[in-house]
Amino acid sequence: MVSLLRTACSFTLLFVLILGLTACLHTDISSHESDTSTLFKLQPSQNPLDAKRFLAQTSATPICPNGLSYFTCENYAATALHQKYPHIIYDISNQTVKSLVIRLSSGEMKVYRPEINSSTKECNVCGFQVIIEYPEIQSLLIAKAVPEGRRYILLNLDSGAELEMSHYPVFNASFNYFAVLNSALEFEAGENDIKLYHLDENRKFNLILDGLTAQQPLKRTTDISPHAVNQPEIIDVDVNHEAEIHTPIWNPLWGAAQGIWLDDMQLVFISMRNSDDELTPQLHYARLHKVVTASDQYWTIESISEKAYLEALN
Repeated sequence: MVSLLRTACSFTLLFVLILGLTACLHTDISSHESDTSTLFKLQPSQNPLDAKRFLAQTSATPICPNGLSYFTCENYAATALHQKYPHIIYDISNQTVKSLVIRLSSGEMKVYRPEINSSTKECNVCGFQVIIEYPEIQSLLIAKAVPEGRRYILLNLDSGAELEMSHYPVFNASFNYFAVLNSALEFEAGENDIKLYHLDENRKFNLILDGLTAQQPLKRTTDISPHAVNQPEIIDVDVNHEAEIHTPIWNPLWGAAQGIWLDDMQLVFISMRNSDDELTPQLHYARLHKVVTASDQYWTIESISEKAYLEALN
């Protein structure tokens, strides 16, 4: 009888120990899962000035020490971000190429592979690297190296949405609109650009204004040639349905540069065109802003004077 009682007590004690170990193990796993979930999210900067730098095109660049050249800076930034996010940014190499792998928030992997011309053995796409992070919208900017220079891919980690661009994006303070401006007057293979995008609640990128390629007729259109700076010429873009593409008339010989958001709905920039001698570009100034009335809303691009541009910056 005593033996049976001792045996029963032993089994009871063993059962209690197993329950205790299981509970501890479950707690450790849950805690680990909670901790690792942060590994797959971009971490907000502790410096509030970091987000503000994306308001201006001249500062919306990779973070690098002073004095580094354009491409060296991108390589430096890519190395720093790879080290900061080893659970999000990976490299996969074989004997010939190195591919970039990005882990999305869902766990899905996005793979970016170089492309080699089988005939010439030269690269059509030479490589990819992550150069800028945007924690406010859980997005990364990927530099795509091509023989002519660089293209850029904006990737949202939550939705998996991608957008290929000619230059770095310039975001407004709320990160729900961004502009892509580029001047490639000196490069035949380059791309002149003035585009405006909206980031919707599903973390998708919607083009709402394309200043170069005509896609749809506008509600009202006029020539936006900045020659008559003293007589501002206006283009109105209906954005009641912002997923649609609306295109003002824009001379493809013009490039856009140095965009700066003044507020969430107003961007000023410099437009330029090759002069007759094709050595010194002519500089003109423009403002892109959204107008909201009781019955309508639309985006407007208008020519402004240099004085108005400088006053807006102050």
